[in-house]
Amino acid sequence: MAQARKEKGGDKLKVAYCILPFLLLALVATPVSAWTPGSTTGEWVLADRDHFIRNGTGISGHAEWNASVDAFNGYWFMLNNVTWKNYREWYQFSTINDFDIKINITSSTGSMLVVTHLHGAADIFGLLNTFHVSVGASCNATSWDQVSLTTPTFAAYGWDLTGWNPEEFQLFIIPQSDKTQLTWVWNVNGKNVAHTMYCNSVLSGATAAVTLIYEHKGDGFVEGYVADSFTVPSLPPYENFKTGVAGWMSEVLGIDLSQAAAILTSIVVLFFAVVRMTIPLLGAIVFLWIMDTIFTAVTTGEVRLIGDMFLRIYEMLMAIWRTLVGIIETIWDLITFWS
Repeated sequence: MAQARKEKGGDKLKVAYCILPFLLLALVATPVSAWTPGSTTGEWVLADRDHFIRNGTGISGHAEWNASVDAFNGYWFMLNNVTWKNYREWYQFSTINDFDIKINITSSTGSMLVVTHLHGAADIFGLLNTFHVSVGASCNATSWDQVSLTTPTFAAYGWDLTGWNPEEFQLFIIPQSDKTQLTWVWNVNGKNVAHTMYCNSVLSGATAAVTLIYEHKGDGFVEGYVADSFTVPSLPPYENFKTGVAGWMSEVLGIDLSQAAAILTSIVVLFFAVVRMTIPLLGAIVFLWIMDTIFTAVTTGEVRLIGDMFLRIYEMLMAIWRTLVGIIETIWDLITFWS
């Protein structure tokens, strides 16, 4: 009996000795950069760090995750398999669909706020359906509103990309000895193009607290998948923005074509907004003028006044038609010039 207990105890020790190396391996392999969920508010279909979905109108949401990283040596973030739709009801002149990806890195040697702003819009009763990406980073900002954003110029790679930028991208945050490099990379028609900026914070080697935030608001559907790592892969071969004819003109004229396109779009939106506000008033004025002309013609017996009225209406309609044709021809000339 004692011998049986001894053999049984020996078997337990053997099992323990077999399990112990795996436990030690699991302990060593446990990443110090494991993400822990923070607050999640608002409306989401799915709010996971590696897969998110928002869907609806007039909604907003916030989700965040935190990690503590020993000896911070960089961060890589990739957004892919994106589905993006801007929603608009038939009576709405303009709607927005915004999604922000924010990264806050804080350590004993410095801090940094990084923003990737994805902006969709349906303007002019759906005539313009656009998507633009803006990026920015700051080592001195104390709030997200203080981070200055830049809109990369995609005009050199096709006029269609000016109105609808690529949704998928990679972000490389690479600490250096005296600064931190941030490079966003997009794949455009099989070619990697990148926007690079530098931040004066020295983050390499220090213990860092990292916060990843997703925020959305507006009207639309957004779904995306995320891969990230605190082990930064090698940067793929890429070229910087502002190449080709559009880039050459940007350099010669000193104008950021993406900003110029945004300003032009704003002017068009403002013009149609004014038209939308004045159409009801203009219709009332025209109706009163027609009624006054008919009343005057009947009371004075001057039937000629009604004929003059229809002639003026015809001339006004023809003038409007010629104006619309001229606008369409100008837009077509611009499209064919850049294509």
